[in-house]
Amino acid sequence: MQRHLRIAQELFAPVFASRAPGDSNSSKDYSVIEWMSRSAQGIDRDPQILVKKLLFLTLAAIHTSTMSITHALFDLCEHHECIEPLRDEIEASVRAHGWTLAAINNMKLLDSFLKESQRINHPGLCE
Repeated sequence: MQRHLRIAQELFAPVFASRAPGDSNSSKDYSVIEWMSRSAQGIDRDPQILVKKLLFLTLAAIHTSTMSITHALFDLCEHHECIEPLRDEIEASVRAHGWTLAAINNMKLLDSFLKESQRINHPGLCE
Protein backbone atom coordinates (compact mmCIF):
# COMPACT_ATOMS: atom_id res chain seq x y z
CA MET A 1 0.00 0.00 0.00
CA GLN A 2 2.86 2.38 0.80
CA ARG A 3 4.32 1.78 -2.66
CA HIS A 4 1.00 2.69 -4.30
CA LEU A 5 0.68 5.78 -2.13
CA ARG A 6 4.23 6.82 -3.07
CA ILE A 7 3.44 6.40 -6.77
CA ALA A 8 0.24 8.44 -6.40
CA GLN A 9 2.18 11.15 -4.58
CA GLU A 10 4.81 11.22 -7.35
CA LEU A 11 2.14 11.49 -10.04
CA PHE A 12 -0.43 13.82 -8.51
CA ALA A 13 1.37 16.02 -5.96
CA PRO A 14 3.00 18.09 -8.75
CA VAL A 15 -0.40 18.47 -10.42
CA PHE A 16 -1.96 19.78 -7.20
CA ALA A 17 1.07 21.99 -6.54
CA SER A 18 0.71 23.56 -9.99
CA ARG A 19 -2.83 24.59 -9.09
CA ALA A 20 -1.95 26.66 -6.05
CA PRO A 21 -4.39 29.51 -5.31
CA GLY A 22 -3.56 32.61 -7.31
CA ASP A 23 -1.31 30.66 -9.69
CA SER A 24 -1.70 32.01 -13.22
CA ASN A 25 -0.94 28.53 -14.62
CA SER A 26 -4.07 27.15 -12.98
CA SER A 27 -6.22 25.23 -15.43
CA LYS A 28 -9.48 26.68 -16.69
CA ASP A 29 -10.87 23.14 -16.94
CA TYR A 30 -13.06 22.27 -14.00
CA SER A 31 -12.04 18.71 -13.14
CA VAL A 32 -12.11 16.99 -9.76
CA ILE A 33 -8.47 17.96 -9.32
CA GLU A 34 -9.27 21.60 -10.06
CA TRP A 35 -12.29 21.48 -7.73
CA MET A 36 -10.25 19.96 -4.91
CA SER A 37 -7.47 22.51 -5.41
CA ARG A 38 -9.86 25.46 -5.39
CA SER A 39 -11.92 24.33 -2.40
CA ALA A 40 -9.07 23.23 -0.10
CA GLN A 41 -8.29 25.55 2.79
CA GLY A 42 -5.56 25.73 5.38
CA ILE A 43 -3.50 22.58 5.83
CA ASP A 44 -5.78 20.76 3.35
CA ARG A 45 -4.04 22.71 0.54
CA ASP A 46 -0.94 20.57 1.02
CA PRO A 47 -0.53 18.52 -2.19
CA GLN A 48 0.31 15.41 -0.12
CA ILE A 49 -3.04 15.66 1.69
CA LEU A 50 -4.91 16.39 -1.54
CA VAL A 51 -3.45 13.24 -3.12
CA LYS A 52 -4.74 11.11 -0.22
CA LYS A 53 -8.18 12.69 -0.54
CA LEU A 54 -8.15 12.04 -4.29
CA LEU A 55 -7.36 8.36 -3.67
CA PHE A 56 -10.22 8.16 -1.17
CA LEU A 57 -12.66 9.73 -3.67
CA THR A 58 -11.51 7.28 -6.33
CA LEU A 59 -12.03 4.34 -3.99
CA ALA A 60 -15.52 5.55 -3.06
CA ALA A 61 -16.48 6.05 -6.71
CA ILE A 62 -15.24 2.62 -7.75
CA HIS A 63 -16.96 0.95 -4.80
CA THR A 64 -20.38 2.50 -5.43
CA SER A 65 -20.20 1.83 -9.18
CA THR A 66 -19.15 -1.77 -8.57
CA MET A 67 -21.91 -2.33 -6.03
CA SER A 68 -24.53 -0.79 -8.33
CA ILE A 69 -23.64 -3.15 -11.17
CA THR A 70 -23.38 -6.12 -8.78
CA HIS A 71 -26.85 -5.44 -7.38
CA ALA A 72 -28.23 -5.00 -10.90
CA LEU A 73 -26.83 -8.42 -11.86
CA PHE A 74 -28.37 -9.97 -8.73
CA ASP A 75 -31.70 -8.31 -9.57
CA LEU A 76 -31.45 -9.63 -13.12
CA CYS A 77 -30.91 -13.14 -11.75
CA GLU A 78 -33.93 -12.72 -9.49
CA HIS A 79 -36.08 -11.36 -12.33
CA HIS A 80 -34.93 -13.54 -15.21
CA GLU A 81 -38.03 -12.55 -17.20
CA CYS A 82 -36.30 -9.20 -17.81
CA ILE A 83 -33.27 -10.73 -19.53
CA GLU A 84 -34.80 -11.24 -22.98
CA PRO A 85 -36.45 -7.78 -23.28
CA LEU A 86 -33.24 -6.12 -22.11
CA ARG A 87 -31.13 -8.18 -24.52
CA ASP A 88 -33.49 -7.32 -27.40
CA GLU A 89 -33.34 -3.60 -26.62
CA ILE A 90 -29.54 -3.60 -26.33
CA GLU A 91 -29.07 -5.56 -29.55
CA ALA A 92 -31.49 -3.31 -31.49
CA SER A 93 -29.89 -0.15 -30.17
CA VAL A 94 -26.34 -1.29 -30.93
CA ARG A 95 -27.42 -2.51 -34.37
CA ALA A 96 -28.92 0.93 -35.13
CA HIS A 97 -26.25 3.15 -33.54
CA GLY A 98 -23.16 1.01 -32.90
CA TRP A 99 -21.43 1.18 -29.51
CA THR A 100 -22.01 4.91 -29.10
CA LEU A 101 -23.52 7.32 -26.61
CA ALA A 102 -26.55 7.53 -28.90
CA ALA A 103 -27.06 3.78 -28.49
CA ILE A 104 -26.82 4.02 -24.72
CA ASN A 105 -29.24 6.96 -24.65
CA ASN A 106 -31.67 4.86 -26.67
CA MET A 107 -31.74 2.04 -24.06
CA LYS A 108 -34.77 3.21 -22.04
CA LEU A 109 -35.65 -0.22 -20.63
CA LEU A 110 -32.09 -0.80 -19.44
CA ASP A 111 -32.03 2.67 -17.90
CA SER A 112 -35.29 1.97 -16.06
CA PHE A 113 -34.04 -1.41 -14.85
CA LEU A 114 -30.80 0.08 -13.51
CA LYS A 115 -32.61 2.97 -11.82
CA GLU A 116 -35.07 0.61 -10.15
CA SER A 117 -32.23 -1.63 -9.01
CA GLN A 118 -30.45 1.38 -7.50
CA ARG A 119 -33.68 2.52 -5.84
CA ILE A 120 -34.20 -0.87 -4.20
CA ASN A 121 -30.51 -1.43 -3.38
CA HIS A 122 -29.51 2.08 -2.40
CA PRO A 123 -25.73 2.25 -1.73
CA GLY A 124 -26.36 4.15 1.50
CA LEU A 125 -28.55 1.46 3.03
CA CYS A 126 -27.06 -1.09 5.38
CA GLU A 127 -28.64 -4.52 5.67
